[in-house]
Amino acid sequence: MANRVWIYQADRFLTDAEVETLQAFMSDFITQWKAHGVSLDSDFEINNNLFLIIKVNEARQEATGCSIDASVHAVKEIQGKLGINFFNRQRIAYQDSDGLKECSMAEFKSLAKEGTVSADTPVFNNTVTTIEDFESSWKTVAAKSWHKMLLN
Repeated sequence: MANRVWIYQADRFLTDAEVETLQAFMSDFITQWKAHGVSLDSDFEINNNLFLIIKVNEARQEATGCSIDASVHAVKEIQGKLGINFFNRQRIAYQDSDGLKECSMAEFKSLAKEGTVSADTPVFNNTVTTIEDFESSWKTVAAKSWHKMLLN
């Protein structure tokens, strides 16, 4: 049984007021989230005003197709209310000496050509699916993630 994680990256940094709205919305959702009538042992966090991270400990109850669909529906509902997009998989988050940045894949590729980002640039691999992988390799360097394909 896996401990699952879903990472949603916003297409821009959220304001503090938007984070508060997202926090309240997700708190309500998580307390009611069920699979086959059984409450899911779940939690969420909002990281760096950019990432919404939903976690489920599946020891008691596995997240099912319907429960996963419910979480996707909830994320789509709140993104509509906030005027953001959590489903644009073309956005990349990385860190440089000035802090956390986000950009499109095309912009990241241009930054690589300029030498602004490299194989050693810290990036966020939002494709991880387990809590264990999240903890060990969500934040990694471009060379150890799918991001390396954008460095050429």
